[in-house]
Amino acid sequence: MNGVFVQKTIPVGIDWFAITKGQIDLIDILRQSLAYTGASEVDIVTWTVGLKSIGDIHKLLKNGHIITIRFVIDRSYGARNEAYRQELCKVIGVDNIRVTSCHAKMITIHNDKHSVAIIGSMNLNRNKRFECVSIRYDTDIVECIRSFVDGWFETNSNAGVFNNWGLNSRVFDKFGKVNEFLVPDIIL
Repeated sequence: MNGVFVQKTIPVGIDWFAITKGQIDLIDILRQSLAYTGASEVDIVTWTVGLKSIGDIHKLLKNGHIITIRFVIDRSYGARNEAYRQELCKVIGVDNIRVTSCHAKMITIHNDKHSVAIIGSMNLNRNKRFECVSIRYDTDIVECIRSFVDGWFETNSNAGVFNNWGLNSRVFDKFGKVNEFLVPDIIL
């Protein structure tokens, strides 16, 4: 087997990849990364977020580690747990949330000095299962993800509309062309 099992803090300032058994989640990586980068703009694309992670995000906002935040989250989130949906809307503001059919898990952290992309299989909740994560200090990847979030916020003006599946499907269908996908400029 290539690789090594380690029990250390989350590396920062370098590109890295890990397969975990659920001992960390995206909020742990976000918190550690923000400690390294300093106050930053954050975009989060995810399928779900747990109540504890919402509380952690609230602390990061309150302490000034997160300057601005935008969420793109799966349309089923509100139906799966209404109390969590209400708390998320309260903490980050309904205008900072867009809803779609989403299974991607990505975070960008951006300020004048750093651009960090966190991409993997884990959501913002702790689960005891195999997950993977890749951290990239790569402006092109960060800008690609931010461009997607910008586009989604521009296309979908229905802030925080969770339970209108027809509306979310129509907006999803309008976004981009059927046979195209977003890639970092460096690939082209």
